[in-house]
Amino acid sequence: MGRMVGKTVIVTGATSGMGRASAIMFAQEGAEVILIGRDEKKGNEVVAQIEEIGGKARLYLCDISSEKNVVALHQTISEAYAEIDVLFNNAGIWTTFSLEEIDTERIHKAFSTNYDSVVFMSEYFLPMLIKAKGCIINNASMGGMDSFVSGGRQYVYASTKAAVIKFSKLMAKNYANSIRVNCICPGIIETEIFENRDFSRFDGTIPMGRIGQPDDVAKVVLFLASQDAAYLTGVVLPIDGGASLT
Repeated sequence: MGRMVGKTVIVTGATSGMGRASAIMFAQEGAEVILIGRDEKKGNEVVAQIEEIGGKARLYLCDISSEKNVVALHQTISEAYAEIDVLFNNAGIWTTFSLEEIDTERIHKAFSTNYDSVVFMSEYFLPMLIKAKGCIINNASMGGMDSFVSGGRQYVYASTKAAVIKFSKLMAKNYANSIRVNCICPGIIETEIFENRDFSRFDGTIPMGRIGQPDDVAKVVLFLASQDAAYLTGVVLPIDGGASLT
């Protein structure tokens, strides 16, 4: 306990799933958490949960798929905080289309949410992170890994996540003297992103024999953000119960 005392952490996509679990876990470890999301009701619920455990959190409503919005968000946050210790780029959407269904609008929506947001948040908050000698953790997916091809209809989604992985490696190498940048690749995690709640369809696909939970991811994010991972940068870490081994 207390690994993040005195730290300020930004979590995007913080109103549900892995983002919510990570925000709460950061607060439990003593961090002040800046929640970024689009759902005010859910965001306020997360703030209330954190305050109930004696933590500190602020909610900023923002669609970070737009560079203009990120610029305004950065301006607002920089007026309230001198530096940022951790940026967890978690916001994203799940999309599946057959090849025949793919069009410009669907490509742009997926990339702007899953990739552009990571680039813009990293770009504009980088000076605040460098000031704190902080770190970035980007949420990709096992679907974006070169070593894993799931098949199906993840043409666009998997491509956005592959782009996040490559971006993370480039940032890690280019800014290794200033900040750490690591990337997680969750597998099948039980979150609201899945409209089909019948997870039995994944039976036999995960060697460890169970669906992942948001806390499974949050624990890894916390580790990567902490000084326990002080010598790690450029890491691409699957959190998938071995699913990407099959």
